[in-house]
Amino acid sequence: MKNYANMQTLNGLWDFTFVQAELSDTEICNIAMTDIVIVPGCFDAASKFFGKRGTGIYRREVRCSGKIQLEFQAIGLRARIFWDGKPVATIPWAFTPQSVVIDNPAEEACHQLTVAVENTFEQSDSAMYHPFYDFYAFGGIYRNVTLRELADTVWLDRIQVTPLSVAEGTADVAVFLAGAPEARPVKIYIDDILCAEETITGSGNAVCKVPAPAAPWTPENPVLHKIKVCTGNDFLETHFGLRTLSWNDGQLKLNGTPLKLIGYCRHDSHPETGYAISESRVLADMKLIKEQGCNFVRGSHYNQSEFLLDCCDRLGLLVWNESCGWGNKEEQCADPVFVQKQVEQSAIMVQETYNHPSIIMWGCMNELASDTPAGRNILEQIFKKFRELDQSRPVTFASNRRKADICYDLGDIISTNIYPGWYDEEIHFDDSDQVLPCLKDFEEYFSGEEFRNKPWIISEIGAAAIIGDHSGGRWSEEYQAKIIGNTMDFVLKSERCTGTALWLFANANTYFDAIHVMTRPRGFNNKGLLSEYRAPKLAWHLVSQIMKQKA
Repeated sequence: MKNYANMQTLNGLWDFTFVQAELSDTEICNIAMTDIVIVPGCFDAASKFFGKRGTGIYRREVRCSGKIQLEFQAIGLRARIFWDGKPVATIPWAFTPQSVVIDNPAEEACHQLTVAVENTFEQSDSAMYHPFYDFYAFGGIYRNVTLRELADTVWLDRIQVTPLSVAEGTADVAVFLAGAPEARPVKIYIDDILCAEETITGSGNAVCKVPAPAAPWTPENPVLHKIKVCTGNDFLETHFGLRTLSWNDGQLKLNGTPLKLIGYCRHDSHPETGYAISESRVLADMKLIKEQGCNFVRGSHYNQSEFLLDCCDRLGLLVWNESCGWGNKEEQCADPVFVQKQVEQSAIMVQETYNHPSIIMWGCMNELASDTPAGRNILEQIFKKFRELDQSRPVTFASNRRKADICYDLGDIISTNIYPGWYDEEIHFDDSDQVLPCLKDFEEYFSGEEFRNKPWIISEIGAAAIIGDHSGGRWSEEYQAKIIGNTMDFVLKSERCTGTALWLFANANTYFDAIHVMTRPRGFNNKGLLSEYRAPKLAWHLVSQIMKQKA
């Protein structure tokens, strides 16, 4: 987690009211507060507002002085921010951090902060969250809110640590300043030892050597190093790991060693709290994955929290971090406003989470219309931005367009969402294996000359199961276990397949309407190997057994 000088949390009790309507700025600032809520929190999760769409208004008093920076680590679905009754910012997207700088008088005083969060759907191709997204649209302030007092006209914005050589213990440290375009002396400490001193304007780089012993970061031994950057009375500290990635010859390598990724797609949600999932639950989830013997988490389908990434850094879990998008159609992919916002939120994700050694790839636009020119264009633009900001990690997207996809060549890793035996194959409830023929076909396809140098990941695969159903048929735990077991057998034996993120770690809230009642019973995506309350299904026990035998 990043730590800045003069930073305080604004988490805790806030005044609140909910209105089933869109409100003007004047109405928002003058409305009476009728309730209290906890921040972070989703106002429509497990509450009297569940299923209702409208505007949730949060308000609290804040004591501070001078110039400040407010940061909202994640809201949903979009928000307007007011300071002392005046609009100061809008947040157009869910799950993506946003900050705003506000000038106040130098004297300490009490100020009013109001946040109006809408969970309604925008009926436009430009919208950043659409009603067909297959994860529930909770409203609220999902993650931490912080306030930072800025004591100078120039302040530390962020740092980016790029490991250069594991053997030599070297890393490139990029420092970014904000505020006035003035030169500032900067000191860089690694593990509390001064490693570099530079005077920079705006931004600057220094190659630093990690004090001995410079141990590499690996899933088996996730060694972290502390980095602190100071200028004047301002400082920023965080951590990083010495590790390098390469992707060629059809393999993804960490520190020169080929990886076999085995793990889960996971929604950062819980039925009682929505996307404001507790830190204790996040840590418990990551430990479940690690203790099972898996090494991989795909953050589906949005930027993951700093806390979750901190957990993965410390536990040695490898992460696919992706910006928010799901099944976007050709119309959205062709909308210039939507394209620009996707590029912007993807850039923020990279900048905000760059230093986490657990992140081994960037992703975006899950299951978009990648069989169309519009789909290809939006991927080209996002991938261009990814590579401008970070050349040390590969980029990818998860495709469900099979051999009709025209974008596999754009990414560094090919990722496919396929559901043999569930969605698009003839289903048999006998002992026949429907998984192997499908995966063998893809293995042969991606072994062709055009694709064979790119690693290939099965980014989603699985089947739904209602916990307690032991009929052996569709929706039973036995049927799900058969699909998962056959998948694991293929992935562990295949030299061509880099790995899989099984769909899904735990059941997650999704559509809650009459239209989807037969495909999403109870309002959940039931493909979790754990229930929404983390009770194990047969498939979970099977994966545990397979990974134990592998170890």
